[in-house]
Amino acid sequence: MEQKYYTEDELVQMYQDGKISLVEYISMHSEEWKKEYESFCEESGVQADEKSAMDFLDMKGSELELAIEKGDA
Repeated sequence: MEQKYYTEDELVQMYQDGKISLVEYISMHSEEWKKEYESFCEESGVQADEKSAMDFLDMKGSELELAIEKGDA
């Protein structure tokens, strides 16, 4: 069965409605994020849970801010 990915807006709404966890948010975002998160957990020596998912999302937010500052986003 093929994995379905959702837009940011859809994911935020599902999370706010309590339909998905942050781990699910990441895995339903894109194949790239799913793989990055798996690597993030492995390299950090942490479990895939809400705390590590929040840490990953914070990291992605920081990456976006830096890209915007550099004019890359």
